[in-house]
Amino acid sequence: MHVINQICVVLLWMHALTFAQVPDCTLEQFINGPQFNSNFDTTGLQPSYPAGKQIRVGCNVGYSGFFRLTCVEGGWVSKGTVCQPKSCGHPGDAQFADFNLEVGDDFVFGSKVVYTCHKGYQMVSRTNHRNCMNEGWDGVVPVCEAQQCPVIHVDSNVQVNGDPEEATYGNVVRFSCKSKSEILSNPRLAELYCDENGEWSGQPPKCIEIKCTAPQIENGYVTDRNIQEYKEHDVLLFECNDRYKRTEERAAKCTRVGMRAEWTPTPACEQITCNKKNLREADIVDNNKRKYRYNEKVDYRCKDGKRERFTLTCGEDGWIGSSPCTEITCNRKTLPDADIVDNDKPTYRHDEQVGYRCKDGKREQFTLTCGVNGWIGRSPCTESLGCGSPPPLTDGDIKDTLKSIYSHQESVEFLCQSYYTMEGGPNRTCVDGEWIGQMRCLKPCTVDRELMNRHNIAFRNINSDKLYLVHNDFMEFTCTKGRNTGTLPMRQQCIDGEVNLPTCQ
Repeated sequence: MHVINQICVVLLWMHALTFAQVPDCTLEQFINGPQFNSNFDTTGLQPSYPAGKQIRVGCNVGYSGFFRLTCVEGGWVSKGTVCQPKSCGHPGDAQFADFNLEVGDDFVFGSKVVYTCHKGYQMVSRTNHRNCMNEGWDGVVPVCEAQQCPVIHVDSNVQVNGDPEEATYGNVVRFSCKSKSEILSNPRLAELYCDENGEWSGQPPKCIEIKCTAPQIENGYVTDRNIQEYKEHDVLLFECNDRYKRTEERAAKCTRVGMRAEWTPTPACEQITCNKKNLREADIVDNNKRKYRYNEKVDYRCKDGKRERFTLTCGEDGWIGSSPCTEITCNRKTLPDADIVDNDKPTYRHDEQVGYRCKDGKREQFTLTCGVNGWIGRSPCTESLGCGSPPPLTDGDIKDTLKSIYSHQESVEFLCQSYYTMEGGPNRTCVDGEWIGQMRCLKPCTVDRELMNRHNIAFRNINSDKLYLVHNDFMEFTCTKGRNTGTLPMRQQCIDGEVNLPTCQ
């Protein structure tokens, strides 16, 4: 019996010893553990808890969550969610303003938004920001109002279009003069706007008498230097420097143009120039370009090749000089079915027109023009007349089969003999019973070897290796004995079958 009692005592001692060895869980373990962050509220918790104890850990102000700890064999077992900052939602949009999140990354506890008014608007609220608190956003959404400009005062003769008294940012006020005999003192101020700072873009203008000041004219000068101001409709007298002319021939007057007083047309001087002058009967051989300065010269050569060069000069009123080439003229043209009613004379120059009217009186007036190959145009009075065979061409012939009758506007092409050069043409056209068109065949130049041998001359055809020259070709001569006497150049041109030979001595 004594032994049994001893055994029971030992067992009880061992059982008590087992329970006495289970450790407690400490607050320090939780704080230093992986679950802990600064958002937990540990105030009111004890330093340690026995095994099996459960505790609820709260969150700091502004944070929410549920977290429960259980002490198991000296360690904490957690359940729930960690503390998260409370959301305040959207802070609210302000009219005419934007906001920026200046503190925090989201609309949660501790964040701050700052509102900024749009351009031209000002903050009328006491504060321009809102903070996310434990109970939500503090304060109210700020208010922005448009900047207002001060009242505009103008003279009685100024017309105002707009509201000069209660204008806000972006409003525009326009000014004009009530009287047509006045203009604004500064046309650039004809329109003012209320800016983002609540200020007008300028001072309101005044209306004054229409006047123009004496202008500075480049390459010219005002003749009456004593006058500095001119009234409306006054004429400006000015001259241009040498080699310059007025840009406009009309007199420059002081004129109201919109809200301004301006010289109309603008007094200006430009350099005297001449446009290129093309002549039907001559070609430019030197200084060929589109425009020429004052006193600049241009050399021409007649197309028939029989006349010397001539020169035209750019002058103040255009080209100075005349062409010595054959002038294109047309003789008076009498029509059986129409009468001349305008510009009736025996001879007409190139491009000159003559007015006709049909004798039946039922058709409108028409004109004929003097052209290079005769009269251009046709009579609408009756049916156009046909033509007989065209006149023959010396040293040439028609290209196709010759007919006895040709209709109005029908053309015939001509060809020159071999080695001949055609001038004009190559077509003649039947117009109202007459053949229109002028042409001729220019002869080539042949080589008389026997004559050149007698004169100790050799030659070279510059344009080809042929033993003849066509019209306008050049031949270069050399002396086989002696030298050139200098009476004629060694380089000669074939002109309609004729070429001059130099002399070798």
